Amino acid sequence: MTASQATTLPDQGGKLQVMSLGGWCRPAHQIHHFAAQHPHTITPLRGPFDWTITPFTALQACLVPGFVPQTTVLQPGRCHVSTLASGACSTTGVVFHHRLEPKVMRALGHDQLDMPIPSAPEFDAVAADARGRFAHTYRHLSQLKDHPGESLFVRWRRQGHPDEHLPSAFAGETEARVMRSLRRFLGHKRFHLLTIVTHVTPQRTDPFDDPVQTWHRRGRSMTCHLRERAGWNGDQTSNFKGDEASWDAALQQAVAHITGPSTGVRQGLARFFTGRYRSVIPPR
Repeated sequence: MTASQATTLPDQGGKLQVMSLGGWCRPAHQIHHFAAQHPHTITPLRGPFDWTITPFTALQACLVPGFVPQTTVLQPGRCHVSTLASGACSTTGVVFHHRLEPKVMRALGHDQLDMPIPSAPEFDAVAADARGRFAHTYRHLSQLKDHPGESLFVRWRRQGHPDEHLPSAFAGETEARVMRSLRRFLGHKRFHLLTIVTHVTPQRTDPFDDPVQTWHRRGRSMTCHLRERAGWNGDQTSNFKGDEASWDAALQQAVAHITGPSTGVRQGLARFFTGRYRSVIPPR
């Protein structure tokens, strides 16, 4: 890692590093919202999958050791219009649903779904901007190879099925396969994976008292089935941000599993065991 690259990550301050592995864009928003509400708990990292749609095959393509975004992603003549009407990288399969959103594609004259985009100066310039942003945040992901502390990756598998326009998004995906891809890419095991599957309750506006339906943990991999209100905090719209109260509960539970009890709890337990139990255990 070069000195200039080393300065791109935020000051860790001993906090857990958390990055979105995408799926869709929701995890990025929720991670940064959680960090704002709990500023002393985690350090949110801006990653390459924050504002993209990343099917499992696309994720695998980007987690290959030696992957170079600047010479691979959105290369001229290697782009197409996705079935969601946004621009996509034909090499990796990553869909740039924000940077190359449908209205941008239409303005550039690319409005036929699933069609290749020939190299042309105007589109290539827009794609280069998106590629540069992807490459910049990809460095944050690569720097986790040398990060000595623990990291958490968060992936959203929507409601257990992808958007109807992208039916194969999660084909072949399992938590174990994602973990293997991360281990191969990072070269270590100092990370955790949280996979969230949400279940939307239409018309509900009040937050759930207990949004976590099920929680399964196997080693460093956690899977949460989570209740959500529709839209952004129950506003019943198609807003991508989701239910912040529900996601906060899931992220809190994941962070607690990784970091353990808070300092106050640890001190209380220490007093409990060294005080109460020491008095009843005879000396050796």
